[in-house]
Amino acid sequence: MITLDMSNVIKTGNQIGKGLAVINLAIAVCIAMSLSASGGFLVVRKPEYPESVDGVITKSVCTPEPQSDGKIIHMCNVEYEYTVDGKKYVVEGKTEKYKKYIDGDKIKVFYDPTNVENSQVDGINTRLVGLGFFGVGICIVLIAALWFYFTKYVKGAGTMLTALTVLR
Repeated sequence: MITLDMSNVIKTGNQIGKGLAVINLAIAVCIAMSLSASGGFLVVRKPEYPESVDGVITKSVCTPEPQSDGKIIHMCNVEYEYTVDGKKYVVEGKTEKYKKYIDGDKIKVFYDPTNVENSQVDGINTRLVGLGFFGVGICIVLIAALWFYFTKYVKGAGTMLTALTVLR
């Protein structure tokens, strides 16, 4: 009859689990560095349209374009108006979005302060996206660091991590 000493199994599992936790932490740091670099670029990059105001769609003609995933993108020729420093601007433009614009829709207009007529409908604030990348990177590292701490200092946690890794 073969007997198995469970203390050796737990010790071996703990060592393997600690090694896996170190690898997970290293991967998390690499991902966080990548997200931070991308986020830093988006935060410091000068946006094409740095200012924004509220506007309204005054005229819209949209054509639905079905996509292979079953969603529909609306190709719209729009006319919108917005006011900057008391002066009203009326601009024509094209959009390709999942949202179909109709006359009277309230929109966010992003514009170039050096040429106010140069604008974009419902743009993305790249600084907020960059800060989001930073936040996600920090969360990933914190979770990996807590997991590393847990597997290193809690008896049997390394064995648990090894078992979870094997069972995936």
